[in-house]
Amino acid sequence: MTVYELFKKVDIYLLADTLKTQHKHYYKKKKKTVKILKLFYNEIEAIQKIPLDEEDKDFLIICKPVLDDLGKDFKDASKVKETKLDTYLVVDGIHKNELIAFKDNLDKPWKELFDNKDINMPVAYGIDFVERGRILNYEVSKASLEWYGLYTVAAEIFWEMTFYGLFSCQVEEKKKDLEERVDEVNEMIEKEKNGEDVSDTFESLTELLEDLEDEDDDKKEKPKKTVITLSEKEKTKIRETMYAVSEISFKHTRDLYKRILELDCN
Repeated sequence: MTVYELFKKVDIYLLADTLKTQHKHYYKKKKKTVKILKLFYNEIEAIQKIPLDEEDKDFLIICKPVLDDLGKDFKDASKVKETKLDTYLVVDGIHKNELIAFKDNLDKPWKELFDNKDINMPVAYGIDFVERGRILNYEVSKASLEWYGLYTVAAEIFWEMTFYGLFSCQVEEKKKDLEERVDEVNEMIEKEKNGEDVSDTFESLTELLEDLEDEDDDKKEKPKKTVITLSEKEKTKIRETMYAVSEISFKHTRDLYKRILELDCN
């Protein structure tokens, strides 16, 4: 099933209910959510679908859980428990051939996978800035649909596709802006290598990054940033806690990958 076929299969009103549940901080009223979805559906009907090349045909859209410890302060790695972590869903794209090549390493501990540079884990690609006409032709993972159901997966894909704008022209504008900023960064690096003053460019880039951190219109006052110097003991604690959190999170990704190998890679 492609992304386009998934959107056509679900009922728009039930999809609105799912968005209100999963992203209630943004989609608060059903009537307004339905209107937004109808605008989105009008565009994906009108937009020209981009045929996939051979590499794209290997590309698979997945919905997977991520667990993190943001806002938590664990005394040490032994205190990290799954029940204490925040869980949310993300949508990524992976290449099936990379997952097949990684198959024999799936059961290795996260720390070994992270530290061993000879092991190539499947790269998870964001789809925020992928051309909308191309995304619509991507295959959706059967395993993700089995795990979460049509509506949850459709809602998360919609959320990801429209993160930088409901319409593709808005997303393209944001993408262009970021590409221009990347060019500025590269230019700044070259100037710095040549000993030139880059303070003005740096300030403009800092302002952009601050804008990107908060896409909402109602911006909250941000606390002043302070520089914190950590001891080696504190750094070790943070690193070990990170490994513990990542191992728990990857346990779910590992299980999903195994199911993807069974359902999507045969």
